[in-house]
Amino acid sequence: MYACVDLWLAMFLLPKSDLKSLHFAVTRVLMKLFKTSNTEEIAECQRYFRFFLPSELAERRRNQFVNIYNNMSF
Repeated sequence: MYACVDLWLAMFLLPKSDLKSLHFAVTRVLMKLFKTSNTEEIAECQRYFRFFLPSELAERRRNQFVNIYNNMSF
């Protein structure tokens, strides 16, 4: 059972380089969508539309999993 848990948890532990690549791709798509190259405007749009970056989503999901796992009784 612990092997399955470890494998599932490993999916959320992406290397920082992969998360940076995803962040860059998302930012570039938003720049094209909103027709701007200003990163401050893109960050503001992300906050306004509650658009989370892949690194933020991975961290939230990892924390949710850890909380559920810690609350399990064996």
